Amino acid sequence: MEKQELSKKSKIRIAVFTALGLIVLLFLFFSLNNVDIPEEFKIARENAAEASEEISKILNDSVENLGLIARYEREENISDARNLAQEEINKADARNQAALNLATTVQQMAQSAQAIESETAKQKVVEAASYQVTAITHILRYNSLLTRLLQEIEAKLQPRSTGTDQRIDELLAELNEEAEEINILNQNFNQALKEFDSIVGFHYNS
Repeated sequence: MEKQELSKKSKIRIAVFTALGLIVLLFLFFSLNNVDIPEEFKIARENAAEASEEISKILNDSVENLGLIARYEREENISDARNLAQEEINKADARNQAALNLATTVQQMAQSAQAIESETAKQKVVEAASYQVTAITHILRYNSLLTRLLQEIEAKLQPRSTGTDQRIDELLAELNEEAEEINILNQNFNQALKEFDSIVGFHYNS
């Protein structure tokens, strides 16, 4: 009987020590996978994500207007096409400002990431930043193409029209391609940041 009691107690002790061992291992695992993140980086990372979302919204609104411009042009409603193209030109400053905000926050994020010990995490920050640097060049090209589109539409309104439907269609296609590329780069940027969050154990509230 005593042997049975001792056997039961031994099993309980083994179970307790095993459980404690697992708890210690889990604690060590999560401690090692949660990297200290500078407060400056957290702020910059959140600002960069917000700036990226702002650009996506501005761009999506612009792409909708491109669809309308294309429709007006097909319907020979050149006056409305010109007015809408002019509206988009007027918004170029807003797009440029959004791109500048993004460039600034990405730079701040990259600089503050130097204080993070994990080289793998740092690499993800560099990857994310590179996506947005590329996106900014596409935003500038997008604005340039819009200016050329307005010039073609304006030319088509002249008595001796020099603007051509083919060139307008080509510019609209190029603008849509640029917009798609920017959206893809934004998605890659956000994915790289999510992978960074996973590496360092950071929970970003989007």
